[in-house]
Amino acid sequence: MGRCDCRIIPRKVCRAVEVCAWAVRREFHSPMAFPSLATTVCSYKRFARAVLRARQVRDTDSKIRTSERLLRLLGENAGKYVSRFPVRTGTRIQVILADDIEWIAAAGDYAELHCGGRHHLLRETMNSLEQKLDPAKFLRIHRSRIVRLTCVRELHTIDNREYLVRLSDGSEHRSSRSYADRLADWLSPKKI
Repeated sequence: MGRCDCRIIPRKVCRAVEVCAWAVRREFHSPMAFPSLATTVCSYKRFARAVLRARQVRDTDSKIRTSERLLRLLGENAGKYVSRFPVRTGTRIQVILADDIEWIAAAGDYAELHCGGRHHLLRETMNSLEQKLDPAKFLRIHRSRIVRLTCVRELHTIDNREYLVRLSDGSEHRSSRSYADRLADWLSPKKI
């Protein structure tokens, strides 16, 4: 590390800058973070403000939710439908694939993802889940239910355009009249 010209800058300021440069290198785990810091930084106060800003940026970055960082690392794009959901289970984060989900139920501020006889809690609203899931694979049948279309086995008609939807896992879910048109569209033959 270079030395300050102490004829221009008082010796105490030079020493404080050198100590701060060492602390910054240690803080950011980089031996070459600021190679000639003592010679280039002439104003201790300005340098201290820069260190404070760098720490604030680092702290702000570390406050991003863990699930958001995990989604970013897994390569999810906002424009596509999601293919996986990070679910916190105690100290672990479990990745649930959208292809494994059979149905989703609302549970207060959470959504229960049911897959393979197990369920996982996800802090997400039903509306946002409906937007994130592929409509060719999932269908909302009630304000508190989203089902995977390949899991639907039977539909029993109930009065007033309501259905009792039976899934492949044996569970039954009641559809509501407000979502009856969606079920009717799905039941109608598709033209290729």
